[in-house]
Amino acid sequence: MARLRWRHLSGWLLLSLSLAGHAAPPAEDPAVAELLASARLWNTKLRADLARNALEKALRIQPDNPQVLLALGMLELNGNAFKQAQEWLQKLQTAHPNDAATRQLADAYRIATTDRFRMGAVRTLLSRPNQQDREKAVAELRKLFPNGAPEGELGITYYSIIDSTAKGQAEAQAGLERLVKQMPGDPRPLMALAEHYFGSPATLPRGIRMAVDLVKREDVSRKDALALWRSGLSYLATDPDSIPFYKEFLAQDPNDEEVLKLLAQASDPQIMARKSAWQRYDAGDKTGAANTLENLAREHPEKPENIGNLGMLRLRQGRYQEAVELFQQAARMDAAGAKGWRDMITDAHVAQWIKQADDAMLAERVDEAQEKVREALRLRPNDPDAMATQAEIHAGRNNAAAAAEPLFRAVLKADPANYRAVKGLATLMSKAGQSREARRFVEDVIKANPSQADSLADVAAGVIRDESDRLLAENRPEAALSLLEESRRLYPKASWLRYDLARLYARRGDVEGGRRLMAQGGGDPTDAYAQALFLSGLDDEAAALEALSRIPEDKEDASTRTLARQLTIRLRGKQAQALFAKDKKAARQMLEDAEALAENNADLRWEAAAAWLRIGEAQRGLELGRQLLGKGPITAEQRLAYANLLDTAKRDSELTAWLEKIDDSAKLSAAQKLSLQGLHRSVLMRRVDTLRRQQRNDEARQLLEAAMKQQAQDARLLTAEGELLAESGDTQAASRLFSQAIEIQPDYHDARIAQTKIWWESGEKALALRELENLRQTVPAEDKDTRLSLARRYTSQEQYDEARGLLKDLGQRFPGDENTLLQMGYTERAAENYDSAMSLFAQAKAVETPVPAAEAGGEEAPRSSASEAMDDIQLRRYGYFSTGWDQRTRTGDPGISQISNTEVPMYIRFADGYRGHWFAHVDQSTVDAGRLPLYNYDTAALFGKLQAYGANNLQGKAHELATGTAFGAGYESDNWRVDLGSSPQGFPISYWVGGIKNTGSIGDLFWSADFSRRPVSTSLTSYAGARDPVTGAVWGGVKKTGPEVYVGYDWGPVTLFAQGVYHYLNGTNVKANQEVMVRTGAELALLTLPNMRLSAGVALMHWRFEENQRYYTYGHGGYYSPQDYKSVSLPVQGSGRVGKFSYQVRGAITWAASYEENADFYPTSDTLQALAATQVLPKGYTNPIYKGSYGASFGYSASAAVEYQATPQLYLGGHWQMQHSPYYTPNYLGFYFRYAWEPREEPVLFPPKRLKPYYDF
Repeated sequence: MARLRWRHLSGWLLLSLSLAGHAAPPAEDPAVAELLASARLWNTKLRADLARNALEKALRIQPDNPQVLLALGMLELNGNAFKQAQEWLQKLQTAHPNDAATRQLADAYRIATTDRFRMGAVRTLLSRPNQQDREKAVAELRKLFPNGAPEGELGITYYSIIDSTAKGQAEAQAGLERLVKQMPGDPRPLMALAEHYFGSPATLPRGIRMAVDLVKREDVSRKDALALWRSGLSYLATDPDSIPFYKEFLAQDPNDEEVLKLLAQASDPQIMARKSAWQRYDAGDKTGAANTLENLAREHPEKPENIGNLGMLRLRQGRYQEAVELFQQAARMDAAGAKGWRDMITDAHVAQWIKQADDAMLAERVDEAQEKVREALRLRPNDPDAMATQAEIHAGRNNAAAAAEPLFRAVLKADPANYRAVKGLATLMSKAGQSREARRFVEDVIKANPSQADSLADVAAGVIRDESDRLLAENRPEAALSLLEESRRLYPKASWLRYDLARLYARRGDVEGGRRLMAQGGGDPTDAYAQALFLSGLDDEAAALEALSRIPEDKEDASTRTLARQLTIRLRGKQAQALFAKDKKAARQMLEDAEALAENNADLRWEAAAAWLRIGEAQRGLELGRQLLGKGPITAEQRLAYANLLDTAKRDSELTAWLEKIDDSAKLSAAQKLSLQGLHRSVLMRRVDTLRRQQRNDEARQLLEAAMKQQAQDARLLTAEGELLAESGDTQAASRLFSQAIEIQPDYHDARIAQTKIWWESGEKALALRELENLRQTVPAEDKDTRLSLARRYTSQEQYDEARGLLKDLGQRFPGDENTLLQMGYTERAAENYDSAMSLFAQAKAVETPVPAAEAGGEEAPRSSASEAMDDIQLRRYGYFSTGWDQRTRTGDPGISQISNTEVPMYIRFADGYRGHWFAHVDQSTVDAGRLPLYNYDTAALFGKLQAYGANNLQGKAHELATGTAFGAGYESDNWRVDLGSSPQGFPISYWVGGIKNTGSIGDLFWSADFSRRPVSTSLTSYAGARDPVTGAVWGGVKKTGPEVYVGYDWGPVTLFAQGVYHYLNGTNVKANQEVMVRTGAELALLTLPNMRLSAGVALMHWRFEENQRYYTYGHGGYYSPQDYKSVSLPVQGSGRVGKFSYQVRGAITWAASYEENADFYPTSDTLQALAATQVLPKGYTNPIYKGSYGASFGYSASAAVEYQATPQLYLGGHWQMQHSPYYTPNYLGFYFRYAWEPREEPVLFPPKRLKPYYDF
């Protein structure tokens, strides 16, 4: 359109040939105005002499009139009289320095003289056909007029050039409309504006009306006006609606051949039918168009145009031989047009050779492709498509790729918008890492050739997709997203850009956004196909098939039909998998139907074979695979396909042997080598996992290290060894391997997730969470396995909301997916939502794939993950009965501080759903302090009231012994425990006891808070109560009441803790007391393995009592109660599990400093205290007062516990403990058994959980 417009305008605008430019203010003298109009009229009739006469008359009337001076100057420029023109310019500059006419003539003089070569360059650029050159012309024009558009006549020229580019058309229209108003008597801006209006269907009728009006004017050349009008008519659609426009023109010029031809075409039904057919064909109605063209050739075979158009249809359909025959027939019928038809014959032959070359390239028969393209070039040596095809062949050859670029560029020089050349060169640039440059190249081609924008849009889309892939590989998803969103606005019809953008939305977790975007595609088959592929990637086969169903049958191609069958087979496979547990026969029938649907398509039959494996029918699937291998030579692709079946079936022995055959015999492509390597790795990793489960990590590492000698840069193997190292406690070495794996393969997400576990456990939790969030944002939404790994990692870190968010999205994307349902259950189990977890595990079990035995030979199939998970929750219902024998001894003064405490605890527990248990305690207790040594008054006097009343008044027994039965009952859940009971009934003193306890955690912070009333079991006096051998009075039976709080924080391998205790202590006939204890410290995990832990730590304690109640005379409680006690302890603890045996050992050394105040013999009775002073005092005492003391010393302690699972329901255990310090030296020994109501399958717990007496609850 722009080239045509310039052709019409160049004769009367470009060189500024007219006499009057800017109408500006009209001349004051009417005579001058009339003479100016007359000069303009004579100029249109090419009578410059008469125009000059009119202007000279006007000059005599008004010698300084700027319009007259301007017209004379322009007249001289038109005649190349530059000196005279300059003189008129000087007069204007002198008389009217600031007048618009002066500026117009100055610009015209400059363009005609000093800048004529620059203007010539603009004209040269403008005469070229491509848009790029026109844009350069506009750029140069703007440089010629740096102050903006000139006025008057040059303004018309300026805007007409601006109008030659798509970007400048709005500016040109506004400028020309302004000039029409400023130059009301001048027809030239009207002619330029009419030409502009022709370019848009919306303004075309207006432009034609303006041309009609211009024909009627005397001051416009009739020839130019008719040419303008004819130009407008050429833009009309050639159909009956345009006939009135043609007839109106012919009324003015009846013999115009061009318009007569247009009228004939608009009136000829066959011409209109052919035109309509091709319009429908281009709009996508290929069937309707073909029917029309075929009918025309059949009903009117006498017209060569009908025969030739049918040939063009066959050419487009790829039916080349038929096209050649039809063109030959048309040439015989149309002698005048024979050359054109012969050219079409050559076109058909060239197209056929190019198609055959393309087919050979697809089949990797490069030499054959080269030969075919040579034949095409022999027929037409400079054919752009043939040359581009030859360049494509070079680009596909590694050793000839460099030769492709100059060939592509040679094609583009001759045909700037050649699709093959543009695509080929852009692809070369993208492969060279120049995707941005490739994008700019394609965009420039489209700008220069807007008519080819639609056909080149998919090339631009392909380049943009390459650049997006590069950004994603660089871990820049936001940049990729911005690029695709912006590009989609530029190329809204590019189906594959929409596809990539939807996939990126899904990758970021916005699956529904991706679905909505793909649903926005039009009715084009490519849109539907791309949508189906996207939905297929979401494993939503049903929706993908629905998308494909929108493609009309006549527009389906082979790839569409194959995808539809593939989706149907997959869908049937899933349906069969879900149905198998309920109706095996119906499931098998469904897969047999799917197998029949595959027909003879080998790829689809392999798909069907895999479906048999997924329902556990390994033999059927493998048998189908063996049939597909056939009897002839087996290709590498077939070997790999069968190997994948063996891998799915986990037939590792057979698979290993099969892979060796591939290694020995097959010549593999690079992609096939990667597939083979993956299969080897799959076998290896299953073996490694088996060894890990068997706790044979050293052997697993040996396997990995041997494999890495062959594949040192395999990120998966490095990660697997890192995980083994982490399990063995070598987190630094593990972290190094993870970092190495990430460096080798940045998008290997398993290594990055494994690294976050190391960070989390080492205390760098913020770093771990940032990396997990980054992965959550960048891992593709269709990467189910990695996103499940992220959910597992979040769950292990108690980030349940994040885990649920990931799993909710996966559940929507992969409805009914077994692994997703399993992880949903695991997360709810970890969050202690056991009923929800059981429901989810039940759903997973309903859709799970039956697990085949790992190898043939009668092995029992392993239990499913869902079953195991449900069993694990069932194990929370841990009801049992336990009893044992527990002995506590401490040396001391017989009958006083010595103690031998035998407990026979019995504990019974019943499950309350999955959340807790009811329990009951019944303990038979015997406390023996021994016989009071009455023969040793110095010792015996310090018991009861003996010192106050003397030994002669002894009435009671000298043997201090108590027996009784304690009982208690309560409820315990994961975080709460409540109990109520009694100290042993039968003791001299008994009382109610009980408590409430809460435990919990938030992240790495954990705590326990307990408020209770418990016995002080240090001695017979404090625990059971003692009976005075003189009076028979009882005292003691001390109970402590109050809160106890413990808070800990896990900071990587270090646990920090603090503990606070306050107790109010009281008993029968003893002085009340208060206890405060504060303890803090840290524990360092030295070794953390699945079956072993070792730690060491330090603990600081400050402990104090209000009263010193450590003695055994009446009124004392008989328990150690210093007024100030400080200690530093260094404990070391180890625990582990070996088979069904578990253990714990612990040792500590302690430094302690203690201070005790003086205490009366009888702190609750002044009378007894006075009496004691009248008696002979024990040796070492000068009055009845226990002397206070201060001292510091070292002590030590040691303990051990073991447990053994003798049968699935019976456990046997024992424990031992000793402590040695100047202040407290008890020893413990005990044995127990535990009988579970139901068999227990979980590993034996470690450390052992011994049965505790109720007093130690």
